[in-house]
Parts: sequence; structure tokens; C-alpha cells
Amino acid sequence: MKCSTLLLVCLGGILHSVSAQEFDYTFSVREVKFGGTGSISIREDSTVLVYTKANWHQSGHREPAAYTSGNALSASAKFEISCAARPDSVWIRGFGSDTMNLPARVAKPVLDSGRYTFNYPLTAADKAFPSGIVNYYDPFRIKWEVSLDNCAHWTYIDETEHKLYVTKQAPVPENPYYLHFHTLLELSCKNAKGLSVDSDIIHACFEEFTDHEVLNYKGQTFTYYAYSMFGGASDLRQLFRQKDGVCYAYAQFFIALLKVQGIARTNNYINFYNDLCPDPCGYAGGIIVKNWDFGPKSDTLACPGFPYLYDLATELPGAPGVGTPNPVVSGFANHQLAKIDGMYYDACYGIKAKTMAEYKRLALEGFVVYDTARALNRFTKDLDKCDFTETVETY
Repeated sequence: MKCSTLLLVCLGGILHSVSAQEFDYTFSVREVKFGGTGSISIREDSTVLVYTKANWHQSGHREPAAYTSGNALSASAKFEISCAARPDSVWIRGFGSDTMNLPARVAKPVLDSGRYTFNYPLTAADKAFPSGIVNYYDPFRIKWEVSLDNCAHWTYIDETEHKLYVTKQAPVPENPYYLHFHTLLELSCKNAKGLSVDSDIIHACFEEFTDHEVLNYKGQTFTYYAYSMFGGASDLRQLFRQKDGVCYAYAQFFIALLKVQGIARTNNYINFYNDLCPDPCGYAGGIIVKNWDFGPKSDTLACPGFPYLYDLATELPGAPGVGTPNPVVSGFANHQLAKIDGMYYDACYGIKAKTMAEYKRLALEGFVVYDTARALNRFTKDLDKCDFTETVETY
């Protein structure tokens, strides 16, 4: 971010050319802060703390801002001045992106941290963000100008740039398991920029997972079962700290991207088991995610429904997961999905399906039972062999 200064020459409150009687005024932007009606508090991913400092500071510090659509942004700013004789007041205004401009306001000198500043008060832009439309500014620019002669003449000071998010509706209120994290606003608004219809926003947010590359606001990679068979984070807060997580956390991640857009659905969090899998050989042991070579059939008379033995099976490079070409685990006792408006979404593998039968075909290699008589695991490729019990919750 550039941080240039402006040399203004003034005499008697009117701009003139340089002479021995004139004073030199040097203005620069110290900081800019956003707030006002419709602003959204944003939390840092790891610390969970709300950003409260300046959104733009001359030191290089930056914090994002967010608004609900249909509202106008509001900004305040501080401008430093160095001069032999300070003016009693100046006028300041800003020209924002998409002609969202900050009206001229008078500012008087205030001694602040050993230097005089002219403080532009918190002021709403003269134009609101279009209602019901997601937007993403990287950056939102404000060109600042100052007048020393009661708005007769204006001179450019500097331009500040800001990361700014606009949500379709007010985000769903926070709770201990869902917070307005920086990365949620970053990915949700970036993917859904310009969209207004719920179904389009839902589709766009899920597209974040379909290429298996999901980055946080810092550009750091999220992963799914990348390191250990015991998995990583099991909820959203842990996932945003650790970056590696399991299916519970990724189902919440996708649903949370919608919630920050104000898109809320009940019964949206599905946990399923393949316990509806009767077989005389034993009890259902879980699901097998692609890809496997189960090898030759063996001992089919003893267990015809599950003719493949674990010891003869070979795990092949699997279905890629988030940030992980071949997750270290591909067999599960249960699995979590999001279910939005009748569609199943598996953010772990970037798969969506209209029915559970379709999901089986897209994601699974087969099923496993534990043969109690012989103390070994058996597989089947028959995806119609087992049905799932779904437990449904609202996240």
C-alpha cells in the first residue's frame, strides 16, 4: 500500500504559489476505520478475537471490514499535519469504489499522540451497497481530498485500499460452535460475488471444495486426514486453528459459509451409519471410500454377501480430499454430510448428490462387515447391500 504525502501551500486560507510569507502544510493519512449501520464484526480465525483496530493504518496494519447489503459503509479517518502554523479547520472528503463517496466534513486540529491530526468523523457514504447482492472488494479504494478554503478548491491527499466484504443478508447470529470468522467471509463473498439467489450462492460456495484446494484468508491450506488415521479437528473452531480436520468439521465449514450470507436451513447436518446391513457373517463395520482393489473372491460359501477378505485387498490411490491427494484413512464407521434443500454435500471430497444412492455411487467402493466367527473383516462391492441410518441435526 502506498503512503505518499501531499505538500500544500496556503496563505490566508486560499491556495497560492510559493512565496516567503506562505506556510507549508504536509498532510498524510494516519488511519481509517469502518463502522456504522450494517457493519459486521469479524473474528480472526486462530485467536477468535474480534478485529477492533484501524482497518487501515500508516504503519502497514490492515483489518478487513464487512457489511450487510442494502447498507451504506461508514468510515472515519485521521489525517496528520505538519506545519508552521496550523489552519483552524479543513474540509475532507473521500471518493470510494463504485461511486460510494464520503461527503465533505469539516475537521479541526486535535493533539493526538504528540502530533496534530484532523479527524474526519464517522460518516455514511452517499450510496448503499445494492440490496440482496453479495460483493467482494479486494480492494475497496478511497481517494481522499482536502480543502483549505471552505470547499472552494480540493487537493488530493492519498488513496487507501481495503479488503471489504458484503453479505446478501445479515449473517446468522453467532453461537459457541459458529462464529463470524475471517475465512468464512473471505471464501463466501469471494465465491458468491455478484450473486443474489440462494441456490446460486449455495452452489458457488460449494465450488470452493470441488477442486480440493481450500485456503484460509492467509493463503494457508486446509487438509483432510493428511497426517494421522486418528484425524484432526472435529469442529469448525478447531479446524480454523489446526487446518487439518475430519468430516464433522468440514460439514460445518460448508454450512457456515452459507450462514454468514444469512442462508439458514434446519436439519442440515447429517451423520450416517451403515448399520442397516444384515448378514449372518457378522455386524456392519463401516463404509469404504474409493479406491480399492478387493482382490479375488474367497470363502464365498461361508459368507456369500461379503466375499472379499481384507488381507487380500489393496488400497489404491484414493478419492482426493481437501488439500490431500490421498487421505490416510478411507474406511469409516460413519460419515458426516451437509444436506441443503434436499441435496447432499460432502465437503471433504467435493461431492454432491441428489440422493443417497447417487452419493454411494460417486464416493464409495463398498462396505465392510466384521466376521465374528473368524475374527476378520470382509468386504462387498455391492452398493445396494447396505442402507444407512441417518441422524439429522441443525448446525
